[in-house]
Amino acid sequence: MERVSLEKVRAVFADYECEGLQIRCKTSWAETIGIKPGDFGADTNRWLVGDEEVPAATLEAALIVACEMVNRG
Repeated sequence: MERVSLEKVRAVFADYECEGLQIRCKTSWAETIGIKPGDFGADTNRWLVGDEEVPAATLEAALIVACEMVNRG
């Protein structure tokens, strides 16, 4: 299981909204980024982070990818 630093996630995202299966992560300096399952109902270990489908086994791993995407700009 992947270890996630919640401090890292909290340092990047100031607020979150959930609607259905999508989480919208908000920052004060970048565009809001959405995270949702890549292929709901299938065990593909993929998440849609923004417009990109990324291999991530868990939501926590997808959050880390979202942090990296926001920090890259």
